[in-house]
Amino acid sequence: MLQLENAPLYERVQGQLGRQIEEEYSHGDRFPAERDLMAKMGVSQPTIRRALQELVQAGKLRRHVGRGTFVQKFGRSLTTGIVVPLYPSPQIAQELNGYAKAAERFDCGLRVHYLHEGESVEAVMSRVSASPELERFVLHGLSPEQAGTLYEELDKRGFHTLSTIPFENGYPGNYLFLDPKATVRLCLEHLTGLGHRHIAVLANEPDELGETRTRTGLLREEALRQNVKLGWVNCRTPNWSNSFASALDHMPEVMALRPRPTAVVPISGVGAWAALRYAATHGLRVPDDFSVVAFDDLPCNDLVYPGLTTIKKDYARAAERALEILWSDATTTIRETILPTIDIRESTARPPTRTQKPCPPKK
Repeated sequence: MLQLENAPLYERVQGQLGRQIEEEYSHGDRFPAERDLMAKMGVSQPTIRRALQELVQAGKLRRHVGRGTFVQKFGRSLTTGIVVPLYPSPQIAQELNGYAKAAERFDCGLRVHYLHEGESVEAVMSRVSASPELERFVLHGLSPEQAGTLYEELDKRGFHTLSTIPFENGYPGNYLFLDPKATVRLCLEHLTGLGHRHIAVLANEPDELGETRTRTGLLREEALRQNVKLGWVNCRTPNWSNSFASALDHMPEVMALRPRPTAVVPISGVGAWAALRYAATHGLRVPDDFSVVAFDDLPCNDLVYPGLTTIKKDYARAAERALEILWSDATTTIRETILPTIDIRESTARPPTRTQKPCPPKK
C-alpha cells in the first residue's frame, strides 16, 4: 500500500483504470474519452494521457485514429479457424464475411479450413498446425456426422470448438445456430395467415446436411400443428452438387402437384431463386400464380423481382456471438439458438382466386 501511495499519480490512475477494464468492460468496448476521464477522476489531461499510453503499451487498450480508444483483451496472434465444405454457396460466402468482420473486432486472425469433396475429416485435421492456445474452431455448413467426428478429434487434441449446425440427437459441445422451430413456424404462419392452404415444399438441398433434415422434419410437424397439408417434392440432390439447378429441374413436379400449390417453400435460399427463375421463364407470375418464401437471407433477396419474402438471420451479430462463446473462458458448455425475423416483400400475397394458368408440361 505504501508503494502505491508513493507511486506517481499517473501510475495510480493507470492501476485504477486497469482494474476497471478487467471488471467492467468486454473486449472491443469503446473506452471513455480523455475529457470524460479527467472529469470523473479529477486529474489533469497530462496525467490521463500518460496513464492511457501506458495501458496501450501494456496491450489493454488500442487506439484507432478518428474512432477512439477500445478495450483490448485478446492478442492479435490468436486465430479463429472455420471448417466449411468447399463448394459455391452464396450463403456460406455471406456468413464468412460476417466472421471476417467479427474476427477484426476481436483482433484475431481468421483461417478457413476447407473440406474438399471426397476428403476425409482426417485430412482436415492433418492441416491443423496451430496449438489449442492460439486457434479455436467453428464447425460450419457440414453434415452432423462430419461435425461430430471433427468435434471428437479436435477435443482430443485440446481445441475449443463451436458448432453452427443443428443436430437431431444432441451435440456434446458448444453450439449456436438459428432456431429451426421458430424459422419454420414464422414461414408457415405467414403463409397460412395470408390464407394459403396448399403449400409445396421443395427439398432441394442434400439430405445429408443437418439443416436439411431438421427443416424437413419440423415442416411436417408444424404443418400438422397448423392443420395444413403440405405437398412434397424431394429433389434427392447429391451432396456437393448444384442445389439451384436441382430446384429448377424439379419445379415442374411442384406445379404438377394436386391440388396445385398456391405457395412454394424451397428448403434453401437458392431454391427460392430457382422458383422465381422458373416462373419468369414459363409465363407464370409471383405472387399472382404462387407465392415464394426464402429460408435463407441471401444478399440479392431484396434485389430480385419480385423481392423475396425472407426468414432472416442477423449474420453479423451471430458471428460476433459465436466468437464471444468460442473465446470465452466459461467452464460450462454454452448452447444457444438465435431467433429469426421475417422480411415481408413482394413474393408473397393472398392465394389467387382467379382461374390459374395451366401448368407447363413436365420435361
